[in-house]
Amino acid sequence: MFYPGACLAGRFLRRNAILFALCLSCYLAGALAGGVMAVNGFSGGETIGADQFGAPGDPLGIASNNLVAVALVALGSVTFGVLAALLLFGNGMVAGIAVGAKLNEGWSPVEITAGVLPHGLLEIPGLLFAGVVGFKGLHWCLATIKGKSVENPFGDCLVGLALAALLIICAAPVEAYVTPVLMEAF
Repeated sequence: MFYPGACLAGRFLRRNAILFALCLSCYLAGALAGGVMAVNGFSGGETIGADQFGAPGDPLGIASNNLVAVALVALGSVTFGVLAALLLFGNGMVAGIAVGAKLNEGWSPVEITAGVLPHGLLEIPGLLFAGVVGFKGLHWCLATIKGKSVENPFGDCLVGLALAALLIICAAPVEAYVTPVLMEAF
């Protein structure tokens, strides 16, 4: 079966594979740093399935909080990727601290996976797509300096933001309703 959205996402990823890898590297470096911090006794105390601005299990609060994060990461394009790199690193660090803190509390890897994986499969790629948009300004400048052209940078930004928003909106009800049920099962 043919899914136009899947082709659009595939083309976006092929054109921006290096930027996506850069975003993933920033996020994973932050997660590693956060995990090291947690092992050394720092605890962020993040509650899985709870939005810091809304009630636990409120999908609209979770979605709005995460959409703000996506917008801020995407605005990194104005700072030539500096803001995007810092926010991706910081978000990864929060995730690493949360996972490390739960390990320190005696949670099993299965429990942690049940608390992160269902919504994380959607939320983290959404954040990374926003990161690609956040690095687009730097990408365009470097290509221009080298005398190369960037294929449809504005269109890429729109596609990246649309994909990010779609994934974040889909992740919110999963985080609010599915993740807590899985957590109760363990």
